[in-house]
Amino acid sequence: MTAAAAYVPPKPHLNQHGRKPAYQAVLAVDGRITDEHGTIYTDRAVKFCQAGNLVCVFAGDSDAFTSAIRRLVDKPVRSAKAMARQLQTKAGASGWTALVYDLEAESLHTVDSDGTLLREYKHAAAIGTGSEIAMGYLLAKNSEQVKPWGAAAAKNNVRGAIRAASERNNTVGPRCTVLTVGPTGKVSVKG
Repeated sequence: MTAAAAYVPPKPHLNQHGRKPAYQAVLAVDGRITDEHGTIYTDRAVKFCQAGNLVCVFAGDSDAFTSAIRRLVDKPVRSAKAMARQLQTKAGASGWTALVYDLEAESLHTVDSDGTLLREYKHAAAIGTGSEIAMGYLLAKNSEQVKPWGAAAAKNNVRGAIRAASERNNTVGPRCTVLTVGPTGKVSVKG
């Protein structure tokens, strides 16, 4: 179980000075792995990857998404739709959900392990057991600001969304990894 959150600045991607902002997207994911009873195994699991044009953060069954990460890294795909087709699992198998930022299309999607491309998000998204709290946090922060978030605010707000979810759900860890997609598509990882 886990929580992940992401923010993409509104299009067109221009800041108050008429230039592209210092980032395309910011994604965050906690590192907690628990069992079905809530027993905590670790807070330092790797639940993200960059494969080809995609930057992905995962929630769900740890064995299932670890396998998905390996398959993506071994055979990168060009789009979220192609990812959904490639990683589709059998019905009834343990599942995962991923927030996927497509570098080429500059778009944020949710992909499910059953091969469903669930939806495309405009600005903010959250998945996992703490998703309602994380999304509420992001929407509240977004309503407080008139202009799109700068890079520092976006990082703080997605990190805060994970922290808020962890305070109310023991399957979400307070430690998180933040992935920032720069204007050229380079991904930096802090965590």
